[in-house]
Amino acid sequence: MRNWRKYFTWFILLVNLLFLVLAIAVGASTSETVNEACQGLTGEELELCTDVYGYVLGGYGALIAVFLLWAAADLVLGILWLVTRKRNKNKNIDLNPPPPS
Repeated sequence: MRNWRKYFTWFILLVNLLFLVLAIAVGASTSETVNEACQGLTGEELELCTDVYGYVLGGYGALIAVFLLWAAADLVLGILWLVTRKRNKNKNIDLNPPPPS
């Protein structure tokens, strides 16, 4: 396959875009769930309900998991992208040139 690295770069950008959409969707669903579950409560009950649905029942935990998974995927894809970079084909490079005369 000719010039596959260009396609791999676009693949990495696509994966990042999908993770961004997933993070936005999880964040939006978290706030909707908290609002629906805690509707009609006031004061201390509202605060307790928000904490339970937001932190304990996976609202913000799911968002943190998405970001950790995003970071892990970027790390793996970034390492693969760096390892498969083009090598210099000119092997006649003199690393110790003679001193100027």
